[in-house]
Amino acid sequence: MSLVSVAFLGSLKSLVVLFLISNSLPSTVGLKNKALLVNGGYVDLQEKDHFKIKDKQITLEAWIYQEKPVPVWSGIFSCVWGSGSDEGGYALMSDGKSGLMFEFVPRGYGAFLPTAPDTITLKNWHHVAATYDGRKMRLYIDGEEKGGQVVESDGIDYDPSNSLSIGRFQDNDENFRWIGMIDEVRLWSVTRSPRQIKASVQKRLKGDEAGLVGYWNFDDGSPIDRSIYGNHGTLYEGAEICLVDLVLAGSNEPISAVLVRTLEKTGIKNLEEVVENLSQLGLEAPVAVSILQTKLENDDPNVRFQVASALYKIDPSTKRAVVPVLLESFKVNDIGLRTQIASKLYEIQPSLLDDDIISQVIPALQSSEEDVTEIAVDVLVRIGGDAVIFVVSLLQEIGFAADTQVTISSIQILSRIGQDAGSAVPVLIELVQHSDWLVRAEAIEAIGEIGNATVDVVSVLVNLLQDPNGSVRGNATLALGQVHAVSAISSLRHLLTDESPYVRKNAVQALGGFKEEIDSIIPDLIGKLEDQDNEVRYQAAAILGDIDAQSSVRDLIKLFKDRDSRVRIGAVEALGKLGAKDAVDNLKKNSIG
Repeated sequence: MSLVSVAFLGSLKSLVVLFLISNSLPSTVGLKNKALLVNGGYVDLQEKDHFKIKDKQITLEAWIYQEKPVPVWSGIFSCVWGSGSDEGGYALMSDGKSGLMFEFVPRGYGAFLPTAPDTITLKNWHHVAATYDGRKMRLYIDGEEKGGQVVESDGIDYDPSNSLSIGRFQDNDENFRWIGMIDEVRLWSVTRSPRQIKASVQKRLKGDEAGLVGYWNFDDGSPIDRSIYGNHGTLYEGAEICLVDLVLAGSNEPISAVLVRTLEKTGIKNLEEVVENLSQLGLEAPVAVSILQTKLENDDPNVRFQVASALYKIDPSTKRAVVPVLLESFKVNDIGLRTQIASKLYEIQPSLLDDDIISQVIPALQSSEEDVTEIAVDVLVRIGGDAVIFVVSLLQEIGFAADTQVTISSIQILSRIGQDAGSAVPVLIELVQHSDWLVRAEAIEAIGEIGNATVDVVSVLVNLLQDPNGSVRGNATLALGQVHAVSAISSLRHLLTDESPYVRKNAVQALGGFKEEIDSIIPDLIGKLEDQDNEVRYQAAAILGDIDAQSSVRDLIKLFKDRDSRVRIGAVEALGKLGAKDAVDNLKKNSIG
């Protein structure tokens, strides 16, 4: 058996998929792909006129596999020479850490070295590219633009000049070698667009493409140039060419064809990961539908789930075949898989999630795996009101248990469901007595989002204004505004002088919501324009603008001299809402001058 790594670039992200495949597979699947293993060696391509791109456009591309960190930058392929005072050429390099660097020496300038930091993962294949169009240098990792620099010039300076090398960066006093593997090296005399780069990332070239100056893919075991120019290279200092696990499609076939052929083989493990690749392929993926349908009978419920998910993503008309498979697979003991299946069922048809399925998702909130919990929270929030009774039952079951994270996750579900979670208010009122301040704060926030304004709720929230924790007091303050507790206005006014800026800011926001009582509140809000905290002053300005407080114009103009730029902007925005242009002009002239 051979371990094969398929590096796949989907429309949204780069995926690296591992699966086992038997040695009997035909070469078309990609096992015969070869690459340059340098590890200190290099390929010398000599100094050729073809490599001195004369116009203002250039593109460099390669697949790279970095074996280990390097202490300084190292060359992927370069045509640079520096003599100390002068430098010329271009190079695609590692930045000496975990990123990519593009050296470019335009005529009339020194060298430019834009980078794409922290983009290269060790011991993984990445496609890298660099382009210049006469105006901007750009760096691409796995088909996505990750860095660049604006440089307008007439083209590249080649004085002094150097030979082109693969696997090293060399000038008069520096010689930095690549550590790892390099494949599919391409040099173009045109600026490839992002679409063109992404479209050909996983395909071999024919060699006669317009603008292709050099193309070395090492598949015949030597560094020959497969472009029309035939600029062949020579291996030096231990560089060798070996079989690698990078799977690429032929020049005339879609990458989906490679994955489909792989999918047909009986020795495949981790089939769900191959299927995930197919589901990312968009318009090319339907070629796999008939094969995937035969895999719905797989004995592994995880594989069945992945196949069913991919089928529905590729072709929604397969819903009739997919849903029974998902419902049957839901019977597994694996809570993580059950939660994923429930999420997929909700995506396909929300009504499929009956009480029995919802009740079996609830235990995922107690999972030690964070990603499982996140999926469960998302599913239950999307279900909405029908999930509330189950979340409340869980909270009642665990009570004031030591594992507060489960409690907090459950409260956050109720908070996000909002008004439809009204039946949860009694248990939330109990939880505001919890010993953990974070649980208290979350429970209060949920009560505010639900918006239940019963006498009991208001009384509880008012009492919490005395809580020793500022976050708890602040959330209670905001919640009183959300439930429109008119009887609490006096208490909220007192909080405008609370020691916590968070509480004072929320008191301003809460008081601003009492529209019918606002005339008597405005003087208090104007006073907060002089608060010592920037956020409080900004919030006060914003609220005064929202409530059309014309009497605040003069005080808002004073904020033009505030030490905080955001407060100054907030004052301008508020005055704009108040339509105070004339007043602003006059007061600026008479008062601020």
